Amino acid sequence: MFFRKQKSVGNDNRPQPSEPTYIGTDCIIDGSIETVGELRIEGTVRGTLRAGTCVIAASGRVEGEVIADDVIVLGRVIGPLQASHVHLQPGAVVEGDISSDTIAIDTGARLSGAVWQAGQPRVPAGTSDSQPSALYSEALWQERHDDDFRPLKSVRPKAVNGSRY
Repeated sequence: MFFRKQKSVGNDNRPQPSEPTYIGTDCIIDGSIETVGELRIEGTVRGTLRAGTCVIAASGRVEGEVIADDVIVLGRVIGPLQASHVHLQPGAVVEGDISSDTIAIDTGARLSGAVWQAGQPRVPAGTSDSQPSALYSEALWQERHDDDFRPLKSVRPKAVNGSRY
């Protein structure tokens, strides 16, 4: 009772999160960006992004690969996304494949590409009999023409090598 020291407020021995890195609306970057913290894109980036958390704002545009723990998209991404969690919010446009553990797609977001569960083997259409049996599905959206999207293709998984699901 008398000998216990009170723990001071804010002394939890956890590292304090660093300030996020911002790419402003009037900024255009050609090249790669890598950070362990949060990266917020409000301008245009052409290249590879690696971050702990990557937020692409409504005015943001990324032309290249995005690799992060968490990705939140409100703007436009042209290229593949690889993350633990991906969240496409209303107004987001993604043209590329997504590989993640979990994904959330809000109403009003557009996706043109395939969604793959991270860590699972990808088995594209037209596989040979020498490959192991697995389930796969074709991309849900067809190519975009003049800013209109064609309807969804069949969502049923197809069996490879005659296996049943």
